[in-house]
Amino acid sequence: MSEPMVLWIIAYAVMIFALADAASRPGEAWTAAGRSKFLWVVVLTFGVFAPIFGMQVFVIYDDVLPEPLGSIPGVTPVSVTTTVGVLFALRYFLRIRPGLAGGAQPGCLTAVLVVGSLVVAGNWILSGGPSYSPVTSERQRLIDTPVHAISTPLLAGGLTRDDAAQIPGSAEVKRAMEAPDGDYRYARDAVYTDAGGTKYAFLGGIRKYEHDLESSVENFRENLEGTWGTRPIVTEIAPGPGGGSAMCGQNPDNRDVLCEWTTEDSFGQVRPLNIGTVTDLGKLADITRRIRTGVEK
Repeated sequence: MSEPMVLWIIAYAVMIFALADAASRPGEAWTAAGRSKFLWVVVLTFGVFAPIFGMQVFVIYDDVLPEPLGSIPGVTPVSVTTTVGVLFALRYFLRIRPGLAGGAQPGCLTAVLVVGSLVVAGNWILSGGPSYSPVTSERQRLIDTPVHAISTPLLAGGLTRDDAAQIPGSAEVKRAMEAPDGDYRYARDAVYTDAGGTKYAFLGGIRKYEHDLESSVENFRENLEGTWGTRPIVTEIAPGPGGGSAMCGQNPDNRDVLCEWTTEDSFGQVRPLNIGTVTDLGKLADITRRIRTGVEK
């Protein structure tokens, strides 16, 4: 269990204990101390439920905004609302409860909880809340500084970029990849032509999140199946000097073919611009490795 989650459990225990203790005190004790039982039960109840509300806000805002509140590390709705709840509990233990107990100092258990809550309050903002992430399970660690870069130079592995050719639907695909809640920092595409005049569509990009190379082949197969509507024939290929993982897929219905390479932070796809102009996976795999040498750095 991570340290932030342990802190969150301690904080929640402190808040629940404060609420239970306050609710169990007789009304006469509150009246004698000149305090409002109703007010403090409401305040402490708010402290208990505020982090749950903060968790829901965290799920919503993290899917929309790329950084935490105000870009301050560790500050999230969860950490803020939990800190507020702990502070309410602290005030109850230190200022209110001794008066309800006839002026006596807090007992050993209360003292331990107070000290524990002080530790929580001191570390909470730095911890940023419990180790909960609304990010999908396919996403891994956020990449601070990508190792690779993707571009579309005029020449790539002996092929020439054809600025007059267009890839159908590429603008929509790039927009989805580069969306705030997308998985890519940026995407690039181009059409390259070999010496024989065959045109190839290239699409590549740099990821926001570290990619699990062990799942590359299965992810590739699932993506092709979703796009083509049929189970593709997938073959792993040598990725070339750039390393990582590489594979090619073939549509058994119309012989459409596509090859892809992927690393922890980059990926690229190559396919014939027009279906049927290339059906040999070996040839397309070679073209993919050649284009990669030019577009990936």
